Amino acid sequence: LLSVKVSGPYLMSHLSKLKALAKEMEVKVENVEVDPRNTFPIINQNGENDEIKIERQSVNFKLSGNFINIGRFIDEVEKNHSMFQMQYCSIGLDSLDPEGVIADLEYLTYGEFDS
Repeated sequence: LLSVKVSGPYLMSHLSKLKALAKEMEVKVENVEVDPRNTFPIINQNGENDEIKIERQSVNFKLSGNFINIGRFIDEVEKNHSMFQMQYCSIGLDSLDPEGVIADLEYLTYGEFDS
């Protein structure tokens, strides 16, 4: 996890790159939400809560477009943006576009915990 750690400015830079990638692939980004809360679970060893110096945030995307283009976008993020680890993916038909789909994606990012 330490090899893919992310800081706030670095995360925002990569989100801009992902938006540009989506535009290039003709995928519309309708919503990007970064949850700044640390969602890394507390580890309980030997009856004590050990503090781990890693934090985890989630990044949610709502995409719309052609199914193949969204698939290509997901593949590209998986191959070339290792800081984003896919947690959740749901793809359904777009009721406003008979040829399109909507994808709800959740990625996790990891960073150093500031104590």
